[in-house]
Amino acid sequence: MVAGGTGAAVAWRPGAGAAPTAVATTADRPAALVAVRACPFGADPSPAAPRPVRLPRQVRLPEGAAVYEATGTYRGVRLIGPAEADCKADGGSWVGSAVVRTDAGGVEVQLYSRSYVCAYFPDSAQAAELRRTRPTWCTEPGSVRERQDVPTGLPGHEAYLTVEDGRPGAVILRMLALDRASGGPGPGLMITCDLPRSRAEICVAALTHRFVEIMGRAGASAQVLDRAARQIRAYVPSRLR
Repeated sequence: MVAGGTGAAVAWRPGAGAAPTAVATTADRPAALVAVRACPFGADPSPAAPRPVRLPRQVRLPEGAAVYEATGTYRGVRLIGPAEADCKADGGSWVGSAVVRTDAGGVEVQLYSRSYVCAYFPDSAQAAELRRTRPTWCTEPGSVRERQDVPTGLPGHEAYLTVEDGRPGAVILRMLALDRASGGPGPGLMITCDLPRSRAEICVAALTHRFVEIMGRAGASAQVLDRAARQIRAYVPSRLR
């Protein structure tokens, strides 16, 4: 007889007289450490190698993929991308990104953007505040195609999947989450993947990883994270080329 739980399975034979014995399941075992490659921001010539990390249980690192981490100001922002390419991060006063790109496509995380909230979450309280206090930061919101909202279970936190207008085969996850230190939008809230459909697993892992990193840190439940992982997996592959 097996009595289920979220921690461990319990093996027990009726009539054996002994107390049930906890048996660790595969899900209980901690994920293996994964090496992380540096994604130098700007003119950082030889950044220190980031520490290995444990990927969340919702994410499996696909074959041919690697984990990267931005350096400098945006240290701690990680992304999954093709292993055969280098990651580069840069930006100016208005917008900055970390990019892992091959000839066939890649993965890009927008590290920051002054107009992000107004452009992509125009109905949010944060956008209303920006329009009042910094109107020059706000641009007109663009069109959003094939939008699917991703529930976060957290007040003031939003997320949705979409495809890039005018760029077939590019899938996007956009999130709204506040940075506790600055009070503004946190870093790395938008990720785009335009790899070929044959490498869809990297796109699925990349988007899922960013969602779990952002919303998991904000306190989203395991049920919310699991549901988001399933939704991303169902959405992404058919929209790649």
